Amino acid sequence: MSPKYQPPKRQRGVILSVQGWQRLKAAQRKSAFQDNGGKPYTLEQLSERTHLSPNTLIKVRRRIIPVDRKTLISYFSAFDLTLNPKDYTKADGKLSDYEQVPLKSPVPLNSPFYIERLPIESLCHETLVKPGSSIQIVAPKQMGKTSLMTRILQQARAEGFQTILLNLQLAESAIVCDLNRFLQWFCAVVTRGLDLPHQVPTYWDDIYGGNANSTYYFETYLLPKLGNPLVLALDNADVLCNYPEIAREFFSLLQTWGEKASYGDRCSQMWQNLRLVIANSTEIYAMSGVNSIEFTAELSIRLPELTGEQVQDLVIRHGFNWHPQQIQQLYQFLGGHSYLIQLTLNAIKTENIPIDQFLATVTAKADIYREHLHQLLEHLHQDLELMSALIQLVNSSTPVEFEPILTRRLQNLGLVQVDQGKVRLRCQLYHHYFRDRLYTTLNDTKIRPLIYRRVGTAHQP
Repeated sequence: MSPKYQPPKRQRGVILSVQGWQRLKAAQRKSAFQDNGGKPYTLEQLSERTHLSPNTLIKVRRRIIPVDRKTLISYFSAFDLTLNPKDYTKADGKLSDYEQVPLKSPVPLNSPFYIERLPIESLCHETLVKPGSSIQIVAPKQMGKTSLMTRILQQARAEGFQTILLNLQLAESAIVCDLNRFLQWFCAVVTRGLDLPHQVPTYWDDIYGGNANSTYYFETYLLPKLGNPLVLALDNADVLCNYPEIAREFFSLLQTWGEKASYGDRCSQMWQNLRLVIANSTEIYAMSGVNSIEFTAELSIRLPELTGEQVQDLVIRHGFNWHPQQIQQLYQFLGGHSYLIQLTLNAIKTENIPIDQFLATVTAKADIYREHLHQLLEHLHQDLELMSALIQLVNSSTPVEFEPILTRRLQNLGLVQVDQGKVRLRCQLYHHYFRDRLYTTLNDTKIRPLIYRRVGTAHQP
């Protein structure tokens, strides 16, 4: 008996290339701006437009599981694009899950695990194409600032701009503590980034001071060499807040450079070619007496945490097929902290256990969260006012209203969420951890009276 005829299966063997994904995202952003009131399309809207199921769309966008070319053609044609061979690659040689999951920031440019914070990416691109523009990105550590910054620079390069990413943590303390030396270092590093000969000593005369010398160096030597606009990105700018005088002078200087682009004199056009992107963590602003960076950018972004829908998207990209209740469990446990969620999903995949079992057995002492939690605890131990506020939050079953300045300091640490002026801890992980650790603190006879003097006697055991 001859075997029953089986129709050939569709060949699902391609994934979007980085170029293809960039083309598709750009077309999708443009369409959303024109046809959707500027709001990003939801999965349901994309499904209706492309005639592809939400699950198929997620597979295409996460760029791990291969699909067939017809699927990509449908997606591209929905946004008036023609699929070409450079828009996709064969799925052969796909990286292992371990290599793909980003456990350290920033998330690589070609990673399928980067979650777009639309419309933030679009706003950044629209801002950077303007002459002399500037962007400031602020958020607590490990919330995705550098990942966003690298994608801003990638888009700038696609526009033909030159880019330099300078991590200010590279400046040693012996350099940062002296303004003149720091500005010489800054000019030299930018010169190296442009592959130009080092000429700082030639243009530097101590009689004029560091601000005037660095301005003259940019205006006379660096900017005239630019064929295209330069996007200068400064990461970890908050490190300068440890040196308040240096920070004040430096960011005032950058502010002046931005203003020079609009003076209308012979040098303005050169300054218009300089675009700035500044990213800084907010934890240091939580400390009493420390001021935020004094810089007014054209576009200022406080990077939000992931939404519930974005967390669901990330879960699916990691290959999990969870019920909505399980995703909600994860969201309640960690909030929308992208790094902690990536860390947790990787641990669950590594241990190969269900999410319910993981959350039932994991404690605040878990090694995967240890470094992150210890850093937060160290900040609290440095400031009794913050410690007192955390004790109130841990002991309260309802949100607490603090003075606005204290609320902002707690936000800068990334510890809380604020709704209509009232504060609650960001997630269950923080509640479990600080409940145990602050109980130990309350038993310290030296600092217990100081804390209760601030909190009051209502919560004393």
